[in-house]
Amino acid sequence: MKKICVWMLAAILICGNSMSVKAQSEKEIKHEVAIGLGGVPNSTWINTLENVAVVISTLGAVKYGEESNTSAYSAEYFYRLIPMVGIGGIATYNKTTRDLYILDKKEGESKVSFFTVMPAVKLNWLSSKNVGIYTKLGVGATFRSESEKCKGSEDYSNTEVLFNFQASLLGVEAGSRNIRGFVELGVGEQGMGIIGLRCRF
Repeated sequence: MKKICVWMLAAILICGNSMSVKAQSEKEIKHEVAIGLGGVPNSTWINTLENVAVVISTLGAVKYGEESNTSAYSAEYFYRLIPMVGIGGIATYNKTTRDLYILDKKEGESKVSFFTVMPAVKLNWLSSKNVGIYTKLGVGATFRSESEKCKGSEDYSNTEVLFNFQASLLGVEAGSRNIRGFVELGVGEQGMGIIGLRCRF
């Protein structure tokens, strides 16, 4: 009986120590760095609305042709204030190339690039050894740069600053304690769907 009690006490101590180490391990995660690739960012809609505005304002005389879009490339960093809450920032970049038509004749080409920076917060709803579920929100500014070449006229360029955001309503990450792949669904300049890789330390 004494031996059984000793073994039970040892098992309880080992389990308790294991749980403490696991909690401490997750608590020690302070930094998160990630890179991602997203589809259908806000800038895609901005380009579409701009195209419609140009067609309406010129009564169809000027319009943009088929677009070639890059994915939304992003990098982000978060510092965990507490295990559930991280604060940091997101940077994204994407580019669009499109043909310019005047009276249905191709007369030039337009290139538009979007570089965005956003302070952000990440809420970790579940944070276990191998899986995490979270929500992410960022709000900031997009620097939109356009250059346009058109036959018979001077080259045109313009830069403007626009409001932008990212709201990833559902994010799921899985892997090891330090390296995880992730998928996010939401809306914003990073994209409506994002895949990527995250390093935690």
